[in-house]
Amino acid sequence: NPLFTYTISGIAENDNAADFNISILPPVPDGNLSSPSPLGTYPIVASGGTSENYLFAYQPGSLIISEKSQQQIVFDQDLTLVSAITPFINLTGYSVGIDGNLTNLPLNYVVEDPAIAKILETQKHQLTSYWKFDETLYSGAKDEIDAYNGSLINLDSTGTNKVWVPGRFGNALQLGSPSSGKVDFGSVSFDSNFSISLWVKPNGTQGTSSTILAKNNVNSMKVFKWVKADTNGSLQFYYYPDGTTEELVITSTSEVLEDSNWSYLTVTYEDENGTFSLFKDAQLIEQSTGNYFTGSQTASRFSSMTLGDDSNSFLGTVDDLRIYGIALQMSDIEEIYGSGFGDFTRIEIMGAGQTKITASQIGNENFEASIEVDNYLSVYKVPQTITLDPIKDHSVGDFPFTLSASTSSDLPVYFLSSNPSVATISGNYVYVQGAGEVTIVAKQDGNEKFEAAPDQNQTFQVNFGNLFADSTPGLKLWFDATDINADSQPDQKNDFIGQNRISLWADKSGNNNNPIQGNILNMPKWTPAALNAKPTVIFDSNLSFLLQDPVAQPSFIFLVHKQNATGSSNILGGDLATTSQDGFVSLEHASGNVQILSESPSTEWSISTLRVLPNAQSLWVNGSIAGTDAFNQGAQDFNSVGNNFVGEIAEVLVFDKELNAVTREKVEGYLAHKWGLDEELLPSHPYSVNPPSFGGDQEIIWGGLVTYQEMNQTKYKLPDKAFGDLAFELQAYSTSGLPVSFVSSNPSIAAVTGNMLSVVGVGTVTISAIQMGDTRYHPAAPKSHTLHIIPPVVKDDQTISFPPVSVKVRDDPPFYLSALATSTGINHPVFHLPVRYQVKSGHASVDSKGLVSLDGVAGTVVITAAQSGSAYVNPAPPVDIEFEVSSKQRPKIIFKNLEMDGNLTEIPVGHRPLVLQGVSTDNGKPFIITSSNSSIISIHDGNLIIPKSPGLVNLSFVIPESTYYLVSEIVTKSINIVAPTKAAWKEFRKSDVRYDGILERFTQRYKILNPSLSDFDATEKAKKVFNEDYSDSDGDGYSNLFERAIGTDSLGSDRRHHLPQQVVLPDNKQRITFVRYKTPLQSTGEAFEYHVESSTDLQTWNNSDLIEESIVELGENMERVTVVTTSPISSGERKFLRLRISIP
Repeated sequence: NPLFTYTISGIAENDNAADFNISILPPVPDGNLSSPSPLGTYPIVASGGTSENYLFAYQPGSLIISEKSQQQIVFDQDLTLVSAITPFINLTGYSVGIDGNLTNLPLNYVVEDPAIAKILETQKHQLTSYWKFDETLYSGAKDEIDAYNGSLINLDSTGTNKVWVPGRFGNALQLGSPSSGKVDFGSVSFDSNFSISLWVKPNGTQGTSSTILAKNNVNSMKVFKWVKADTNGSLQFYYYPDGTTEELVITSTSEVLEDSNWSYLTVTYEDENGTFSLFKDAQLIEQSTGNYFTGSQTASRFSSMTLGDDSNSFLGTVDDLRIYGIALQMSDIEEIYGSGFGDFTRIEIMGAGQTKITASQIGNENFEASIEVDNYLSVYKVPQTITLDPIKDHSVGDFPFTLSASTSSDLPVYFLSSNPSVATISGNYVYVQGAGEVTIVAKQDGNEKFEAAPDQNQTFQVNFGNLFADSTPGLKLWFDATDINADSQPDQKNDFIGQNRISLWADKSGNNNNPIQGNILNMPKWTPAALNAKPTVIFDSNLSFLLQDPVAQPSFIFLVHKQNATGSSNILGGDLATTSQDGFVSLEHASGNVQILSESPSTEWSISTLRVLPNAQSLWVNGSIAGTDAFNQGAQDFNSVGNNFVGEIAEVLVFDKELNAVTREKVEGYLAHKWGLDEELLPSHPYSVNPPSFGGDQEIIWGGLVTYQEMNQTKYKLPDKAFGDLAFELQAYSTSGLPVSFVSSNPSIAAVTGNMLSVVGVGTVTISAIQMGDTRYHPAAPKSHTLHIIPPVVKDDQTISFPPVSVKVRDDPPFYLSALATSTGINHPVFHLPVRYQVKSGHASVDSKGLVSLDGVAGTVVITAAQSGSAYVNPAPPVDIEFEVSSKQRPKIIFKNLEMDGNLTEIPVGHRPLVLQGVSTDNGKPFIITSSNSSIISIHDGNLIIPKSPGLVNLSFVIPESTYYLVSEIVTKSINIVAPTKAAWKEFRKSDVRYDGILERFTQRYKILNPSLSDFDATEKAKKVFNEDYSDSDGDGYSNLFERAIGTDSLGSDRRHHLPQQVVLPDNKQRITFVRYKTPLQSTGEAFEYHVESSTDLQTWNNSDLIEESIVELGENMERVTVVTTSPISSGERKFLRLRISIP
């Protein structure tokens, strides 16, 4: 007998197992050659343990005495510190015989805790059903997927004839003998592609034909039958294309099965080309194509699948039967086969913790079953992180929006709100509830594989950035593609007729002027997530709405739209076209009398603002002025939406009242930020970075205050008053425009009624201004100032000087008044008390600081400046100032691609008048330029410049007044005139708007002259030589070197007097005149040499008879020279002159 050992678990750390007197008696006497020990399995039982501290429970072992060879499992793989996200682990245990050699027998592994790890079968997630047949005393075959547990029919599950026998991997099921029966799995579902995988060991291949596996017990619902052929070990596979008719598709040409030997068999079916394939031990045996299932789909054929048969069942053992919902690839089949060891050597990690893995080997005809060996797997959780996408600020009235967060583990994130009064969470949606600040916390609590992630949070503001119907007076129409039915809820597909067609687009202006379309074929379509994740309404030439009530005398229109096909379109009906025939955003009406074209393609999303008042038509695109016009008719009535328009509309607002510049820019800012077009606004636009506010926080601004010093700090207070002074008006306003109230801290000294303060006593009192807010604006922080009231004293008089205000236009921005009150200083120091302004008449408003905002209406405005006096100064006589708000427009000078404080492009010295490229006017009228230094730049014909010498100069631009336009504001720009070096010449050429077009034309000429070059090579070569001295860029017959040396245009035609030309005078002497640099090397860095030569035959040239006749200076660097022959030309004599330029 071997040495019997034991282990004890559960004792304290300081106790010794040897102290407990445990003993093991041999379960069977020792044997010898003459009297061997009887074969069998004997229990090994320990006993004898004594202790005052412990009670012992004995777990018996087993001694197996067998004629077979002994084997031993080696399973010492290190399975500690395994990451929970390890996809799988290959178990590397193996079996050796008593001689130490490998047995090559497959091991079977059992994982104790499936929550930690499981055996990972090949293509596990594609398994439809899986039977291991590892039962021992059970009349059913368990499906590992719990989908189709099989029932044993006429098969013994217990006793000496039981069908559960040792198999290839653990136990297996024996068919045919001694019990003849089958296993019924029920109506196992087969996909259109499928695979059948199983291990078989026959015991009688020479017998009659027998069924291995079939699904064919119901007519019209049959799928297949797999049989062993008659009298040999070959295989046959039948299928039922129509569910009834049986067709043989595979017959193996050789005997596949061998008695008493395990074979791994696979059948696959691929429906695209109708291919059945038969594999043995991962080798393709037979294949048949062009076999298709007709009639009902295989998944709908509910006949039972059976292993074996009642009368002609397969004789042998079956193990590890699998049904897959795919056609397995060869690599999959090889992996399942595992060189005969199967695919049970991989475990899938399920979660963190520790579990036991037991390796066993059940033996075969040569080796006895091994003793099981345990190993322990330790899995640790993995840290994870959360990435929470930034959350932009939102506005009250916004639709719910989604939060976007991800984890390194791919586990789902959930969210919490720090302030449910501002925003609440439902799933990953945020619902805006009110204005304020809120923090969204993203959380992930971990799972069996991952630790909890550190929380991530994002804080954002909810403000009042959304427009409301009453935010601006005069709103007549408001159509919003984010809220087609104006229910303040996100639109869904079920809000619309079939194909997302819209029969009514609700008017959000409050006027209920809803455009409708009754013909389903003409209904525009709602398109979700079309513009920066927001929906739009799509139109074509047949789709439009009709307005129930036409809008008469419209004044301002705001559009967010783009065309999908270019052409003129009357998007609101009438005669107003918002896109040009050539595909640009435009403002056109009155039969072409008004025609303002922008440079913005109508096929790109933009914000268009159109003013269509008589004699005041203007177009802004993305907040930038595109042009103006002045025609005495306004736009015709609007009667439709989308008329002959092919494209998409996001939002439309129509006003019938004039809007000032402040309101226009607020609406543009609202639209830009709402539709994700804020980057299209110029940086100079007031809302290019932050959206406008139509509510939220507000502030109180006091007016009428005077300064005083206290502890070296400038502070403010109300002017001192004297007892007996008349009541005076308190001046304060709120940034919201809501009225301000005033409170006195001591009504016995100063009593307040409304905004009037009455002096009733002597002393010091605090006057507080308050504004309590409303449904959209928060209460303002109160602001208080001190008022001192003294006994009466002798007062000085004061007067108000009020500088005049220049003529304004309707969309001029707000401006400050500058009236000054000055006291006489006879009895007291000279005081400049704050002036109070009040609009006496006209369409304007003025605040306590003297900031005037125009209402956008033409006419006369009269503003009164008053000063109510103080304790030391009498009230000033009020002064009125009158100014006009003209019905004309103020034109603007446009500097393309240039900020308002930017410089103009550098220009090299020259002698020709140049057009300043990129400078234009919004009304198409010419501008006038003034130079601050005519020795550097002189002006030609009002708006052309001549760069005479290097230096920095300021140019002032102005558009003169005309019939429908006031004089423009003067704009001053700096420009640097540089030396005419070759480098400067190149840079100036490249900045020219003609450069690319002339290069393209040059390239085409180059290709014609070099036909042997490929198109690509010719194009690249042309680009390289275009700026070379010898090239003639513009094709006018003069090289780049020649044109640079005489200062002419190398990218276009020159005026005749700028080029060398011959002069004819009565003295019959020949003359040539041209422009040159006085000192070329010093001026340009190039040593140009100018050669005037004569010839009589155009072959030989000399300069022997030529002299310089005259030189005229053309600025600091250039001059015009005239060269003349020394003698007149004789009658009939031919003589030629030329100018040649070279560089040494």
